[in-house]
Formats: sequence, structure tokens, C-alpha cells
Amino acid sequence: MGLIKFIVDVIAGIFGLIFGIIGGVIGLVVGLVGTVLGLVLVILFLVVICPLALLIFLL
Repeated sequence: MGLIKFIVDVIAGIFGLIFGIIGGVIGLVVGLVGTVLGLVLVILFLVVICPLALLIFLL
């Protein structure tokens, strides 16, 4: 019984490692995409909305 439990534990550990790595990679990608989207939105806000607001304010 000890050997079977050991094998099951090893298989479970390998699966856990694989899913952990996949989850970590997905998390990194999502974080990077979110950061890039946030930067793009901020740049769009600064480039588009601020000048428009200034134009409206001056007019």
C-alpha cells in the first residue's frame, strides 16, 4: 500500500506543479495585458480627452 500511495503522491505532485506553472504563466500574461491596457487608456486619456477638455474650456 505504501508504494501505491507514494506513486499517487508523485503523480499528484507533478500535476500540481504543471497546473501551478500554467496558472502562473496565465497570471503573468493577464497582468501584463492589464498593465499595457491601463497604459494605453492613460495615454489615450492624456492625448485625446485632455486637449478636448481644454478646447471646450477655452471655447
